Amino acid sequence: MRFPPLLLLLSSAFQCEAASLQINEVAYKGSSNTCNGEDWIELISTSSEDLLNYTLHDDKGKHDDKAKYFSESTIINAGEYLVLCRNVDFDFGIGSDDVVTLLDNNGEIISEVMLLGSSEENQTFAFFDGEDTTEEGEYQYTSMPTPGQQNVYVEPKPLEVKLAEQNEEGEDFFLEGEDDTVIFEKVVDIHVQLSNESLATIVNHPSWEEFVPFVDVAVSNPSDTTSILSSAGTGKIRTKGQSTLMFTACLGLQNVPFQIEFDKPFMGMEVIYLRNHLIDSSFMRDYASHFMLRRFGLPYLRSRPVRLYMNGEYVGFYTLLEAPTQGYVMQRSFGVFNPEDTALYKVKSQIAQCPVTDPAAIAGKSDEPPNPYYFDRGDHRAGVPPFIEGESVLERLDTCGSYFFGELAKEGADLTQGILHYNNSCGEAFVSLGRVDRDYGPKSTEEAMINFVDSLMLNKDIKSFIDADQWIKNFAAYAVTLNQDSIIDLVNNLYLGTVDNGGSWSIVQYDHNSIASRAGREFCGAECQHRMI
Repeated sequence: MRFPPLLLLLSSAFQCEAASLQINEVAYKGSSNTCNGEDWIELISTSSEDLLNYTLHDDKGKHDDKAKYFSESTIINAGEYLVLCRNVDFDFGIGSDDVVTLLDNNGEIISEVMLLGSSEENQTFAFFDGEDTTEEGEYQYTSMPTPGQQNVYVEPKPLEVKLAEQNEEGEDFFLEGEDDTVIFEKVVDIHVQLSNESLATIVNHPSWEEFVPFVDVAVSNPSDTTSILSSAGTGKIRTKGQSTLMFTACLGLQNVPFQIEFDKPFMGMEVIYLRNHLIDSSFMRDYASHFMLRRFGLPYLRSRPVRLYMNGEYVGFYTLLEAPTQGYVMQRSFGVFNPEDTALYKVKSQIAQCPVTDPAAIAGKSDEPPNPYYFDRGDHRAGVPPFIEGESVLERLDTCGSYFFGELAKEGADLTQGILHYNNSCGEAFVSLGRVDRDYGPKSTEEAMINFVDSLMLNKDIKSFIDADQWIKNFAAYAVTLNQDSIIDLVNNLYLGTVDNGGSWSIVQYDHNSIASRAGREFCGAECQHRMI
C-alpha cells in the first residue's frame, strides 16, 4: 500500500491517554511501500485537533529553515492517524539519534520523541501503552512498521548484534574476510553517478561544502571496470576539508576530498570519507596511522585505496575511510553501549582562542552575532581565487596560501564574535556553534560536553573527566608519528567519545596526512629530520 501525503486513516484504537495529540511512530530510514521509502512521521489524536500554526521540527529547532510550519488548517479527528512524508509534507531529514518535536500554536511542546540510535531497515520507533511490551507508556523500536494503523510490537534484533553484523558486512571490502575467495582487488574503482547540476555545484563551488544528491555509487575492480561488484543506490555527497580542500581547489586540481552518505547502508557503511593525498607523498599516511592504532588497541578506522570516477570521468586517487560517526564503529571502539549515554563530538579548529581576553577584540563585539557564521557551510563562503594569466606555479602557491589563511582569519573573527555573544562561556559557545560538534549520540549529552570544555579551557584538573590511560596511549601515538596537526600542537583533528554520558571522555584520532613529514620535523632530532617525506 502506498500512502498519499497528509493521509488520514480512521481507527477505533487509541495509543496514548497522556496527550490528546502526539507523535505516534517515526521511521527515520523510511519503510517499504510508504512515502516512496523516505522518512515519515505519524501523529495520532484522541480528540479533534486542528494543526493550524503548529510546528514540527527536528533537533535543529523550530527556527530552522526546514522545520514544518502548518500554515493551513489540517484537521485530525478523534481516532485518526496523520502520516507525514519527507520531501512532501516536511523537509528535514531524521537522523538515528534525532529529536522530533511537535509544538502547538503557542510554541509549547505537545509531543517530543528522542530516537536512541541506529535501527534496521523497516524498523520504526513507536509508542506503546504496555500491552505489547514490558515498558509501559514508552517508545520502543519495532520490526513491524504500521503507518496509519495501531502500533504492533515485534521485538527487533538487539542493537549490539545488529552493529556487529553491520561491521562484518564490510570485511570483504576492507580485505579482512577469512574466505579465500577474493572479491575486491587491493585498489578498487568507485563510480559516482549524479546529475550535471549536482556535479556543477561540486566543480564550481567546492568551498561551499554543500551536499548534493547522487543517483548511485558503484564499485568495480580496475582489472574489469565493466563488472559492478556492488551498488549503493542513492545518497548525497559534498566536498569536505580545510587545507586539503582549499589548496587542492585553488591549485586547480580535481581530486578534492569528499564525504559520502548513503541512504541505505552500503556494505555496512552509512558514511565514508574520500581523503586525497595533498602533502602526503607516500599515499599511505592515513592507512598506516589507523593500522598502527589498531595494533595499539585504540579506536581506528578501516581504510583502503580507491580510484574515483564521477559520471565516467576519472577524478583521482584517494584513501577511503569509514567515518567514525557510525554506531558499529563506536561499538568496535568502545564495546557494547547504551545509545542514550553514548556520543561522539568532533573538535574543530581554532578552539584554543577561548576565552577571549584581548581588550580590542572585546571592544569590537558586534551588536548582533554573525548570520550566518563564516565557518558554517554554504554559499556565503568566498570562491577560489581565479587564475591570472601568466601566473607561475610559485605565484599560484603564494595566492593559495593567502586564500587559505585569509579564510581561516574570517572563520576566526566570526568565532570570536560567537564566543563573545555567549559571554565567553566556552563550552556553551563551542557546542552551540558546532565547533565541538555532536556527530553521534543524543542531544542530552551536550551538557556533559559543555562542562568538560569549560574545565579544559579554564585549565582545571580534567583527570576526572577522561580515560587517562587511553589519552596517554593516544599522546604516545601522536608523539611517535610526529603528528603536530593534532591536540598536542594545533589542538585539532580529533573526536571525543563517551559511553557513560560524559563520565569519561576518550580520544578518537582523525586526519593523519601530515604525520612524519617535514611539517613536523622540529619535533624530531637532527639525526632523523632528513628522513622526513
